[in-house]
Amino acid sequence: MSLISNLSRLSDETSSERRRELLRSVTDLFLSNDNYAAQQLGMFDEILSMVADSVSVEARAEFADRIADRPDAPAALVEKLALDEASVASPVLRRSPVLTDDRLASIAENASQEHMFAISGRQMISEIITDVLVRRGDKQVVRSVAGNHGARFSSNGFGELVRKAEGDQELQMRLVVRQDLPAETVERLLPQLSEQLMVKLAEAGYDSDGRLPAHILKKVREKLGEAVRQKDRQNRELDMMIAAMQNGSAQLPDVVRKLSEGDRLHDMAYVLAKVASLDSSLVGSALFNPAHEPIVLIARSLFLNWQTFQHIAAARRRRLSDELKDESGLDRAYNELSPAAAQRSLRFLKLSKTLNATAA
Repeated sequence: MSLISNLSRLSDETSSERRRELLRSVTDLFLSNDNYAAQQLGMFDEILSMVADSVSVEARAEFADRIADRPDAPAALVEKLALDEASVASPVLRRSPVLTDDRLASIAENASQEHMFAISGRQMISEIITDVLVRRGDKQVVRSVAGNHGARFSSNGFGELVRKAEGDQELQMRLVVRQDLPAETVERLLPQLSEQLMVKLAEAGYDSDGRLPAHILKKVREKLGEAVRQKDRQNRELDMMIAAMQNGSAQLPDVVRKLSEGDRLHDMAYVLAKVASLDSSLVGSALFNPAHEPIVLIARSLFLNWQTFQHIAAARRRRLSDELKDESGLDRAYNELSPAAAQRSLRFLKLSKTLNATAA
C-alpha cells in the first residue's frame, strides 16, 4: 500500500526536485522487495514510465543505475530507459538482464555510438549483437567489444574485425590474445601484425605458454626474433639521441619531431621520461591519455613551445583518433601555462607518489 501511495503522489507532483525525491523513495521501496505481485509491478511500470519524462536527465540516470541489475524490472520501463540519452541508457544497456538479445541488436542497429559502447561492455554478448556492433561501431566500440572476452562472434563478425584491424595496432592486440579466434581468422590477421606489436606482446609476456592460443603462439614466435632485435636497435638509437642532447649536438624539439613523424609514441615516452627525470610509465600514460592536460603539463615543464607540441598532438591524433578529447582552446591553454608552474605541478605529483608508496 505504501508503494501504491507513493506512486500516486509521484504522478501528481509538479516540482521537478520533489519528483526526484519521490522517485528515489519509490525506488527504495521497489529494491527492498524481490517478490512483488504482477499488479504492483504493472502499476510501477505504468506510472514511472509516465513520470520519467518529467524528471531531469540526472534523475533518470540515477534511477536507471539503481534498477539496472533487477531481473524483475518492468520491461517497458527498461526499454524506455535504454532509448534515452546515453547517460541514462548506459547502465541498463550494459547490465540489465531484462533486455533480450533481439532487443539489444535492434537498439544497436539504430543507436548512437555511446549507446553501442555501453552494450559492448555487457558481461555476455551474443553473435547477433556483436555483428551489429562491429559493423556500425566506431573505433572505440569495436576495440571495446573485441576486448570483451564474454563476447561471441560469428564468422562474419570475425572477418569484419580483421578488416577493421588493419592499421589499428590496439585492435590487433585485443584480437590476438583472444582464445576463440578461428584458424581462418588467424591466417588473415597474422600478416597485419607489426614488429612493434610483436615487441609489445613479448614485453607483456604473451610469448609464454598459455598466454596466447597455441595455434597463434607458434606463428607469433616466428616473428618475435626479428621484432626483439628491432627493439634492441631502437633502444640503442634512443640512447644515442639522449646522449646527443646531453652533449649539445641535438635538441629535444628535433628529436620530438622525428619520433612524431615516425609515429613512435612509445619511444617518445622513453625519451621525454629520461629528459624530465620521470617514470616512463607515467609519461606513456600521459601520451596515450585521451585528455590533453597530462601531456601538456610534461611538455611545458620541458620548455617545449607550441610548435613542437603540435608534433606530439599530431602523433596522438593518429593513434587515439576518435578517443581524443576536443582540442578547441588547447593552444591558448598551452601557452598560458608557464614552464615554472608545470614544473611545480610535476614536483608535487612526484612527491605525492613517493609518499603514497612509502605509506603503502
